[in-house]
Amino acid sequence: MENVIDKKDFKGWLKKRHLDKSIVLLMVLMFIDYISTYIGVNVLQYISEGNPLMVNLFDLPFYVSLVFRLAHMSFVYICLEYIKYKGHHSYKPIMTFAICLNLFLMLLHLRWITSYIITFT
Repeated sequence: MENVIDKKDFKGWLKKRHLDKSIVLLMVLMFIDYISTYIGVNVLQYISEGNPLMVNLFDLPFYVSLVFRLAHMSFVYICLEYIKYKGHHSYKPIMTFAICLNLFLMLLHLRWITSYIITFT
């Protein structure tokens, strides 16, 4: 079966992986999204989380939600690295979509931060 992960193949992937700038960019954008959303939801209480799958994450204490977010980011990182290692043709479109989506989220954060500063200064 071609789509099943082989233990030898997975171990080979772990040894051969190297840092990809696009994955690093995506991870940084995901982390900035988490921090700015947490501040907007819990500290400033100015915004609400728009992703229904992530709403409950921001009800948790900061350190607990941080662990969950880092675990989520680690899962995404491992999946993307493995897709890249396998040389799958969908790697570049997936990365392009993910980075564009996260850049759009950064624009939304910039919008509410600007709105907050204008409103409360």
